[in-house]
Amino acid sequence: MPLNDIYALSKAGCNFYRFATHHVDDYNIRRIFQQRFEIHQQLQDVVTQYGSHSHPDSNKEDRIQACSDWFETAQRSIQAFDNFIFLDLLEAQERLTLDILKRDVKKAGDEQLSHCLAQLAAYLQISRDQLAALKEQYRVQHQLSPSAS
Repeated sequence: MPLNDIYALSKAGCNFYRFATHHVDDYNIRRIFQQRFEIHQQLQDVVTQYGSHSHPDSNKEDRIQACSDWFETAQRSIQAFDNFIFLDLLEAQERLTLDILKRDVKKAGDEQLSHCLAQLAAYLQISRDQLAALKEQYRVQHQLSPSAS
């Protein structure tokens, strides 16, 4: 069921971003992580409101399970990666999560629910774009700094 998938992904995202917000030093990244936590929390709330996640851990497709597992693994190893490498991995993961969310929005079946989920997917897209821009800005700054030579 699509809402079970959304619930499972948003739960994993909430757990990760709640943790990550407290374990990154950079203010701008922390702010984006906080936004993402709030969006994932809203996704959980919407799915809960519609009462369609009765068994969020049962019958998850492989792609959903892999995304959820990625968030759990990333939470355990967030500080083991160079910031740029981690942000690249996170951006790729968020692309997969967003693709799944967009796919499941179309299957929601209820117009109001679809609208709400689509709006939250748009917020996730905006947040992903902000992180990509910030990552690029930091890369340029890093390349221009005298210590980078």
